[in-house]
Amino acid sequence: MVSAPPRVAEGPAVDAVPLPEVDGVRVTTMVDNTFDALLASAEGVTRVSMDAGRSAARQFADGETLAGLRAEHGFSALVTVHSGNASSTLLFDTGASPDGRLISAGVNED
Repeated sequence: MVSAPPRVAEGPAVDAVPLPEVDGVRVTTMVDNTFDALLASAEGVTRVSMDAGRSAARQFADGETLAGLRAEHGFSALVTVHSGNASSTLLFDTGASPDGRLISAGVNED
């Protein structure tokens, strides 16, 4: 594996991001994993085999990974920001698959 030193960046390493003042923030972390990839097929249930296919994944040494898993261990957070009569909600959901992530946002006026 070849490595390189970090490149030099002019100016501050992190640019300030101005954030408006809000009335409240609620962060709900979610844990739910009822999928077991190792369960065998049973009467009336046919499970996809682990070797059902491969998917490109640059972050892995061989450049690919098994495809198909979506219900997997990961991290999920539902973030709701309240400001006056408005609220904004962001769902951040990620897992182990290279495309196992979801970021969804919405704005509501109360």
